[in-house]
Amino acid sequence: MDILIKLFQMKIKQEIISLVKDTFVSRESLALWLSPLIILFLLYRSDPYWHPLILNYLFSSFLFVFIPVAIYIFPQKEKQSKSTWILWFAFLILSILPMILGEIFSIKRDQWFPPYVPGQEPIHNWPWLLAVVIPMGAIMFWTMHKTGFKPADFGISWGRWKLWVPLVIAFLVIITPVLWILSKQPEFQQTYPLFRYMIRNNTDFWAIDLSWFYYILIWEFLFRGFILFTLAKKIGVSRAIFVQAIIFSFAHLGKPELETYSSLAGGVLVGMLAYLSRSFLPGAVVHWALALIMDILVFFT
Repeated sequence: MDILIKLFQMKIKQEIISLVKDTFVSRESLALWLSPLIILFLLYRSDPYWHPLILNYLFSSFLFVFIPVAIYIFPQKEKQSKSTWILWFAFLILSILPMILGEIFSIKRDQWFPPYVPGQEPIHNWPWLLAVVIPMGAIMFWTMHKTGFKPADFGISWGRWKLWVPLVIAFLVIITPVLWILSKQPEFQQTYPLFRYMIRNNTDFWAIDLSWFYYILIWEFLFRGFILFTLAKKIGVSRAIFVQAIIFSFAHLGKPELETYSSLAGGVLVGMLAYLSRSFLPGAVVHWALALIMDILVFFT
């Protein structure tokens, strides 16, 4: 038994070392880190000219053109060449071209696309949403079960809980002081709680924030469940981690700038933890706990 435990621990250790190298050290990982950060940086510099049309154009072109092509042009490490990097650079330029042209022709930009002022968030009708989601989910899982679907294939399991539970607890303990500092910044105080206008008393606060876990759970299933575990079989683990993390970071546009940057790093790290844990649950717990702690610090302090 002791030998089996040691072999299991060695396997996990080797898996972690290999994944860290692929995610942080390789030239490919450098391109995958820098490209979205450059685009996000320029997007925030273009504020307040975030007209929905411009934002949708950039968001869609990056997610539905840049990422698929990026996956395609990195089929295998040994096949990478100068032409691969030239093509990558060309798509990066195409992604930021609208912002560059907008700065050059700022007068026309202001005429055609007035500064965008976000409206009030709509109030969600949760009973109606659940009435749609529950039967739809039941039909989906019944159909997949008939075709040989295994929930664990998408990270729907407790996974290696002895690995991720202590790591998640340690991370939340370490990150809470950082969140406390951020909660004092005007950007975060103006953003959180997200549904401030719905909160009339403390009961409303806890009802909204505790039920928020359902929303986070669905998000995490998409990013750290379906996308990650499905793509990992097709394009490799580290690339799958970057794909879900990049899409995840762009989904944070409109949040405080620092949060959007950190969502890329957080998406990568949580993606690594999800894959090593064989479960998307650690991501759901971390994501929801961070949102809850930030709301508490802003609302009650």
